[in-house]
Amino acid sequence: MKWLVDYLDRELNLQHDQRETIEYGLASLLYTALSVVSALLLAKLLGLYRETAVIISVIMLYRKVSGGAHISTPHGCLITGTAASLLFAYLTKLWAPLFAASAAARILPAFLALYPAYLYVPAAVPQKPITSLRQRRLLRRLSFALLLCWGLLGIIVKRLPAVWSYYYFAGSLGLLWQSFLLTPAGYRLLAFLSPLFNKK
Repeated sequence: MKWLVDYLDRELNLQHDQRETIEYGLASLLYTALSVVSALLLAKLLGLYRETAVIISVIMLYRKVSGGAHISTPHGCLITGTAASLLFAYLTKLWAPLFAASAAARILPAFLALYPAYLYVPAAVPQKPITSLRQRRLLRRLSFALLLCWGLLGIIVKRLPAVWSYYYFAGSLGLLWQSFLLTPAGYRLLAFLSPLFNKK
């Protein structure tokens, strides 16, 4: 990874902050891929593959437009991302048979997600700042469009086979987790966990 950043540095004569941003972005891309693969492999072993795949997809899609808190190290993101995905997949197994068919489970998640979205989207991190007002507005619009689509999907799944409500419930847990990571409490939680993954 470092050789690629060094090459870009030589070719483009990067400033220090530009180099840090590129280094962070490449590391995040690599560890995101590793996190997804790790989570899906473990989920397969635990019989939670489909639930985990849905949860990861929703989290990644919403995070792409909304931003949110990160662990300060890439391997920390890998571990916490994998653990969170598997936890919510397990909770889906426990709770979805009880609650997935209810109107509240189909409507409330998107509705609850609107509040942190309105207050905090897009939620930047120092390693990936959002400096353009145009980009900020675009990300806000995309975030609200995604939440609207998720809410509409919740209405539609009522008319579909029960398995759709089951996986919609899984996705809703992912949506609520990502919404939490937009908030000051989400930032504080990951800031509290970050030292656990710092090299000694």
